[in-house]
Amino acid sequence: RTKENAAYLAETASTMQALAALEQAVQVLSDATLLQSGKASAALLQSTTKAELQEKAAAGVRRIISVLPSRIDLNEDQISMLSEFAKNGAHVEYGRQSASIQGRLKDMYDTMSANLEKDTQTEATKNRVFEDFIAAKLTEMNEMKATKTKKEGEKAEAEINLAETQ
Repeated sequence: RTKENAAYLAETASTMQALAALEQAVQVLSDATLLQSGKASAALLQSTTKAELQEKAAAGVRRIISVLPSRIDLNEDQISMLSEFAKNGAHVEYGRQSASIQGRLKDMYDTMSANLEKDTQTEATKNRVFEDFIAAKLTEMNEMKATKTKKEGEKAEAEINLAETQ
């Protein structure tokens, strides 16, 4: 059970790291898309240039690719799109690609969040079953110890009675 729990904790940490990277990348892509379309806020316009934001977006996608848990299944088109954007995101058809990437990343985020929630519930159930099993075994052990002590007392009493009758 300890090994299963350790594997769950490692997978959860990896998934949480990927979720954080996804969230950050979606935000950067969203900001870059706003900047590209001319609808960016004054604060966003003052804080960064279009090229810097597009490079951050590409870096964010590269980070996602590197931290995705191994159990996340991506088809070849998704991998190709993410890789191409990570490599050339700041230079080619940015607006259309960014919107498509944002949609895919949001879908991945939703799926990973749902899977993490399901895995957490499964792990909690497994822990509860394990704890109930251990509690039952401890109760059995205590009952057996009490029975042993009683039997040892009865044996000692029987030996005394036998010794007295001889």
